[in-house]
Amino acid sequence: VQMRTRVLFLWWVLGVVLGVSLGEGGARESVSTEVAKTYYLTRRVVKVILEVSIRSLDEVHGDFGYVFSLPQDVYKRVGFVSAGPSAANSNSYRIERGPGELDFTVKIGEVSQRERTFFLEYHLGNPYSALPKAIRLGDNQFLVFKDQLRVDTPYAVSSEKITVQLPLGAILERSFPTEMRLKESKLVYRVPNEPNTPN
Repeated sequence: VQMRTRVLFLWWVLGVVLGVSLGEGGARESVSTEVAKTYYLTRRVVKVILEVSIRSLDEVHGDFGYVFSLPQDVYKRVGFVSAGPSAANSNSYRIERGPGELDFTVKIGEVSQRERTFFLEYHLGNPYSALPKAIRLGDNQFLVFKDQLRVDTPYAVSSEKITVQLPLGAILERSFPTEMRLKESKLVYRVPNEPNTPN
């Protein structure tokens, strides 16, 4: 008998932007980003890849540190974080903890008005919770995967897209936004966002 996985998605928006000191002299206001986040769901681990396109709106920022944050319940399940100039070479940029307790800083080098792209990857262990927690024999039980809808970063995000690669044999249930489209085994969603507004 083949076991089929039922997946229930719950998304929420983390509405607080952390007030971080970047040491970049107004970099938060002068840097624009586009983010494509892809989740690869497996039975025991979720791999997350962020493709971040970034450019300066005015001056050149040397030795730029891209700051992003994770919710506490996600942060404590992160196995490792890596970043680099391509998906195939995503372990060549230095990553530091901070400046906040749940923050990471990716040292990507110079950021100018010419757009550049880098890739950020992290893996989540024990990514699902059961709903309901207790069932009768023969009843259906959902696996719930939760994450914040928007990337938590202090920079303006002009566009943001989420793609979820479903595990083999998954049965998709309710509770995902109606704007999210199912394409074969992928869910694709463009996050509504006001241009030049930090998340």
